Amino acid sequence: MHSNNYYDGKAIINILLHAQNMKLEILTNIPESGSIDEVRFDAFGDCTWVKFVDADCIEWVGVFGQGWGGGVDACQNSSGAAFVLSGGQGYVVDINSRKLISKTECDYLKKVISCDEENIFVAATDTDLRVYSDAELIFSTERIASDGVNLSTFNNGVLAGEVWGFDKWYPFTFDTTKRTYKCGWVCPL
Repeated sequence: MHSNNYYDGKAIINILLHAQNMKLEILTNIPESGSIDEVRFDAFGDCTWVKFVDADCIEWVGVFGQGWGGGVDACQNSSGAAFVLSGGQGYVVDINSRKLISKTECDYLKKVISCDEENIFVAATDTDLRVYSDAELIFSTERIASDGVNLSTFNNGVLAGEVWGFDKWYPFTFDTTKRTYKCGWVCPL
């Protein structure tokens, strides 16, 4: 007979995976001053506030200064790094040490996705894709869209999304290992 506290191996793995994916959250309400540890990264004016949970289950908030005019987004990889977009400016932060690893050269990024299999991040502007390691930009595409890129999923080394091609959205794939982009539409610009 099993008690109510019994979990099989699969349930425990699912709980751990869920907990691993819950290490960051973009906050819509600023926490009360002094209620949580804050670390500031180029923080002035309007900022993006992100709550992190480190490996010791301790919560803290990163306050990130905004870029030129892009998106607000955040994701993390399995090595404990988070990529935060604040008004387009990208920051890579070590969740456990609370230190800035790098800041992107581009301050108009719109969206970011973590590609854990290769321990990279792929970010999109309105017109191209940029591949980042924790420390730096490692690849960027030529212009792939007239004015819009959506990132959808990442599986088995392939990023899927869609680009705006003047008249409609077109699906694309980007192989992050080979750095090859495929789409039924080619941007003439």
